[in-house]
Amino acid sequence: PGRAVLEALGARQEADPADVFAFAALRPADERDGELWLTGRPRRGEDDEEAGTLLERCDGIEVDGLRFSLSDLGRGEAILRISGGADDRVTDSDAFFRDWYPVLRPQPIVPEAERTAGAADEWMREVLRRLEGERFNVITLKWWGRAREAPTFAERHGVSGTFIAASRFMHGLARAVGLEPLEAAETDDPTRDLTQRVALVRERLDAGDTFVFSHQKAADEAGHTKDPAIKQRTIEALDAAAGDLPTDRAVVCITGDHATPAFPDVIHSGDPVPLLLAGPDVRADEVTSF
Repeated sequence: PGRAVLEALGARQEADPADVFAFAALRPADERDGELWLTGRPRRGEDDEEAGTLLERCDGIEVDGLRFSLSDLGRGEAILRISGGADDRVTDSDAFFRDWYPVLRPQPIVPEAERTAGAADEWMREVLRRLEGERFNVITLKWWGRAREAPTFAERHGVSGTFIAASRFMHGLARAVGLEPLEAAETDDPTRDLTQRVALVRERLDAGDTFVFSHQKAADEAGHTKDPAIKQRTIEALDAAAGDLPTDRAVVCITGDHATPAFPDVIHSGDPVPLLLAGPDVRADEVTSF
């Protein structure tokens, strides 16, 4: 469905299949040689009120029969809902939250999306006009998508239960596949966070869940520091805290959804990730390290 749809579901919004969604970000930008260059982003807590006021100023714009509605998520981020027959096959205008990159122009991926891409481009220009002179003067878009019918996790795999995570996106993913989202905060102590998650897994198994998913971003965030020593220490701490997994009563899988190299300046990569399975009736192989 596109990540913007999952973000909307995570914010407990209804995702009408007739609407198109994009993730919107209010950003400061300077003009250079006829282009707009992003120069930063609002700060959480400090700029929320100002950013919310500016987003409200740009809510409800209509272009070429399409209505662009913004739902504030905080820190200048918002869900953009486009109603009126839009097409979600449009490229991003956000250069993935990188500073000092130019704002991109929305482009249609297929001919049928030309009207939506053109309207999105005009919408961005109207936002510029409305925010002229403000500290945050651009709204970029990414992760376009729309809700689509899909089998639930239980229908596809025959098991159902709980999705333990901290992020809005992950809670939206849970709702999209019919799992129950369960809030579990992430702190500056990843070992304690993992210990609490393992305890929650055991509680949910005791309650009768046949599937429990637990997500933790600590290793990913450590990779984003670009300090290999921090990444190493974080993985070692998590490894030490993983000794109480319920392998006596459930098939346990530990893996990652992607690699996050600590060097060089790469956000995510296609490198291999570990995959560990353990539990009743799982045969051991000869692999002892990754």
